[in-house]
Amino acid sequence: MKKLSYVVSALFGVVIAASFFVSCSEDSGDNVSVPRFSGIEFSRETLYAGETVNATAVQYKKGKRLDRTTYIWSCSSSEAEVSGGKSGVFYDSDKSDPSCQVKLPETPGRYTLTLNASYNVSGKIGNSTKTEDLQGHTTVTYTTAPTICNVLIKKEFDVKAK
Repeated sequence: MKKLSYVVSALFGVVIAASFFVSCSEDSGDNVSVPRFSGIEFSRETLYAGETVNATAVQYKKGKRLDRTTYIWSCSSSEAEVSGGKSGVFYDSDKSDPSCQVKLPETPGRYTLTLNASYNVSGKIGNSTKTEDLQGHTTVTYTTAPTICNVLIKKEFDVKAK
């Protein structure tokens, strides 16, 4: 009976140790992934001068091992008013799509809405820069460095007269 108890205890210890090593090896703990974006969407399809609309940068793949995050929105028109940037967001706790509110310019024309998202890294990532041209007059540039990731999204949009 003592042998059986010893064998069961030993097997239990092996199982616990193995599960610890397997769980640690599956998550190396250092791999960082940057959020990937499909573009910026407006709350309305047709944009009219002077209106206020919501804009959302849509992530099709969430990032991981990112902490202090800053979202800065801007518009190419000095007439436009943009609000809704955030600073100090802990990304891994709040992976929601960044959004803002835009009071569109009074002058019809083509403008650019820009989101500059900056993520502090909590792991390992190399240096790289990649730009993607997306549908809907949108470009996304991903820039990574050992301690920070930046995502720059630019969307051109047309404002029509009322």
